[in-house]
Amino acid sequence: MSHAKMMGPSESTSSRMRAARRRLQPPRPPADTENQASVLRSLNAARHTPLTLVIAPAGFGKTTALAHWCEALAGQNVATAWYSVATPEQDPVAFLAMVSRSLARAGLDCPAETDVLGGMSAPALLDAVILALDRWRKPLVLIIDEYERVDCAPVAELVETIVENLPPDLHILISGRTKPRLPFATWRLQGLTRIIEAADLALSQEDVARALSIEADPAEVERLYTLTRGWPVAVQLYKLWRAQVGLEANTRNFTGKVEEVANYFAQRVFDTLSEECRGLLIELAILEEIEVAAADQVRAKTDSAPLLAEIERHLGPLLSRTDAADVVAYRLHPLLRSYAHAELEKQPTLFSAVRLAAAEWLWENQHYPESVRLYVQAGAQDRFLARLTGLQLIKLFLNYGNAELRLIVREVPQAVIDRSPRLRMMLCLIHFKEGLFAESRRLLAALRAETEDYRRDPDGDARSLEIEGNALELLFDTYMRGMPEQPEATCERTMELARDVPLVWAWCHNVMLVVFQFRGEMDAAEQELNAAAAVYESISMTSFASQHLEMHRILIALAKGVLHQAARIAGGLVRHPHQIPAGVKDPGLQTMGRLTLAIVDYYQNHRLGAADMVAFAIKQFGVGEAWSDHRAFAWPVMLDGAWRRHGLDEVIDQIESHRAQMRQRDVTASTALLDALEVGYLARSGKLDRAKARIVEAGLEQIAKGEVPAAGWHACEQSRLALGRVALIEENWPRLREIGETMVATGANLGRVAGEIHGHLLLALGHDRQGDGPSASVSLRSALRLALPEQWLMPFAQYGEALKPLLLRVPSTGLGGAEQVLVERIVGALQEEQKSADPNALSEREAEIVAHIAEGASNKLVARRLGISDNTVKFHLKKIYAKLGVSSRQAAVARVMEQHLL
Repeated sequence: MSHAKMMGPSESTSSRMRAARRRLQPPRPPADTENQASVLRSLNAARHTPLTLVIAPAGFGKTTALAHWCEALAGQNVATAWYSVATPEQDPVAFLAMVSRSLARAGLDCPAETDVLGGMSAPALLDAVILALDRWRKPLVLIIDEYERVDCAPVAELVETIVENLPPDLHILISGRTKPRLPFATWRLQGLTRIIEAADLALSQEDVARALSIEADPAEVERLYTLTRGWPVAVQLYKLWRAQVGLEANTRNFTGKVEEVANYFAQRVFDTLSEECRGLLIELAILEEIEVAAADQVRAKTDSAPLLAEIERHLGPLLSRTDAADVVAYRLHPLLRSYAHAELEKQPTLFSAVRLAAAEWLWENQHYPESVRLYVQAGAQDRFLARLTGLQLIKLFLNYGNAELRLIVREVPQAVIDRSPRLRMMLCLIHFKEGLFAESRRLLAALRAETEDYRRDPDGDARSLEIEGNALELLFDTYMRGMPEQPEATCERTMELARDVPLVWAWCHNVMLVVFQFRGEMDAAEQELNAAAAVYESISMTSFASQHLEMHRILIALAKGVLHQAARIAGGLVRHPHQIPAGVKDPGLQTMGRLTLAIVDYYQNHRLGAADMVAFAIKQFGVGEAWSDHRAFAWPVMLDGAWRRHGLDEVIDQIESHRAQMRQRDVTASTALLDALEVGYLARSGKLDRAKARIVEAGLEQIAKGEVPAAGWHACEQSRLALGRVALIEENWPRLREIGETMVATGANLGRVAGEIHGHLLLALGHDRQGDGPSASVSLRSALRLALPEQWLMPFAQYGEALKPLLLRVPSTGLGGAEQVLVERIVGALQEEQKSADPNALSEREAEIVAHIAEGASNKLVARRLGISDNTVKFHLKKIYAKLGVSSRQAAVARVMEQHLL
């Protein structure tokens, strides 16, 4: 099902988008920063290791030093990617999405658009990031600032994987206030990391004297240095205070704690501001980043702009400013913000009002998780639930992905979730996208019963509840069962309710598109595809949505057997990625392209290397991401390759593995297909008794007759093929003729050429076994004429030696030149199948490794993907080089492409 971003013009430049952009660029550093030379030397020296950790409390100038370093690296032609972390990015997908966007800004080929990133799983995003780093061939530094905000086990595991797969000339720097949950001690012993700590960032006594930039009394400098221990922010606060009050800035006696000194100076600096400026900073201490519009709304005043400008003049670098989309935002230094926040907490009434006003502004500007947190802290759950009724769950999901839903739900107390059907529905979708299909379906069924088919909403928005409940049921059942109950009626009811919500119309057209594909009604599927495209166009469809509709066009072309069209679309996704706008490249689309090209290759050339690539691509999709149509095209090719290489036992093992994966996820859409494939291979292997027993157990007779709509057209066609093979072995000619004629008629009526070809071939074999040579030739010629335009070979090759004599006897006088060439290709493929295996042929594992390195993956990334060690990859590469007669990765890829081995 297509996931498209439906974003209006105003949203594309929203505060949310601006905030994200600001965190992907370093702040402008002040020009008068002290001790930068020694810090820059330390940072440059650390680049020789994969990782640098900069660990120091707030106020030690970490961000400032790193901003200066970015400027210096630019002068050395070193690319930099900057990412300032925010608390909501404790979610793995949210964290990886920002890493991906930062790398894309630095020039790497990474997904960057919100809709693309939101639709990706954490493993897929991690793979995309590591692959982009692998492919980068220039020096690069990735800086992750304020890491303490997301220092949790799931994020630490991601960082550890990225660091351990980092190629040479690439460097990661992590900056934070506390030591992260990373194995830095082990890395330090291995020489993989360098740690820069507070002592390395502290000012010397000479730095303190220069920082004051006045004729300071040496005794004053020494006393200040002793009090602050070179803490840069404390020195800066003292300097600001002294500039206001002059020599009267005498310090009192302290207990010796540096934090006490800094708080004292913060208070003194605060006191030098005007009452209006102090009030503004206290009221806005709730916000990490301050835009003028936000400040005005939270304060319910219109004088924020001049006051912020006055504070900036007074505080200098302690109130930094950044621009995004021509909108200025301010950030108060954490030490001063902490002081202002403490002052705000002393005024409970104001504190509550400010939190509620900030929550309202954040919600209106799509900062949903942060807004929910403030609603809950303000005790305004009812206001939050009222806000929730106006939020379109489908739009939120398609715009920002499952991570956004998780972040919202995480902020809400369980008692509030229990009383809100909309929040529980959100939880259902979260579970579904995380692969907990049975749990998501169970929760949704309970919610439906409780709300009387989604028509009773205690929050007062039954219309939206029913729309979203129906939409989720359609999604769940389409994915898990292949086809919902009464999909037309449910879609019609949902679209009637959502007359003014075009995105829901697009959702329903997508559902029906998948339903018709499952049924095998490809003309109807194309109509739904065009209808969905029209809706997307009416609401400013993005290129991302367009690409996902191309995926459905591929599946329809494969179903119809129009192989050149499927290959053309797929080739555009794989071979011409430059035609896809930067940042919108969804790795899933490129995987779909590779899968399609390999399937077409197998259909046309029956090459085992193509079957290897199909297995590789379907594995890249992931079990939870591939839909029933993906599996239905991939599994027959994978199993055919396994049967040719290893025989029946391997085929049955693979089928059982697929069954176990589907059972684990409560997915039944592919059950009948696996049953039909099993019977077919039992028959091909001469295991007639086992085949006939499975026919009865699986109800294949009913499926073949089309009496089980939930089985889908792939299962129906494979059931007919399996039954046809059994009839051929038993010499049940009436039964064989019935099956063959049914396949021919069904294929012709529904535009599925592969089914027609198989039907004619079954009829040809049946006539031949009965001694009716003329009729056999007529059926065979019909199959050849159908196969010729798209160069189908696989259906003929699958009948093996049984078909070869008939092909050799067919009179050439009745064939055109092109048809005769096709016959020669088919006979050649059958003869090739009889040859003993070439000892120099690549094994399945070797072919899989070459497929990965052809994509640009390093040995480390190949090892991670396959679950093997680096040394094992190197061992296989040596064998690959020897078999191919090459000495490098590039040469190996070129050779297998040249010889069509992959």
